[in-house]
Amino acid sequence: MEMHLQGITQNTIAEWLHSTQSRVSEWSQGKVEPGVMTVEAICRKLGYRLALEPIEEKRRA
Repeated sequence: MEMHLQGITQNTIAEWLHSTQSRVSEWSQGKVEPGVMTVEAICRKLGYRLALEPIEEKRRA
C-alpha cells in the first residue's frame, strides 16, 4: 500500500488505528499489507468511503 498522505505522519495514523508507528511503516514500505478493515478505517478518517466494485459486469442470460 503506497502512502502519500502529505502532512500526516505514521504516528498519527497509528494513533487513529490504536496501532504502532512501526506497523504503519511496514505498510508504507510494502513489507506487510493492511487488511480491508484497516484500509477502510484510514479512508473514513480522511473523509473517504472505500467502495469495492466488480472488475467486470457479469452477463445475465
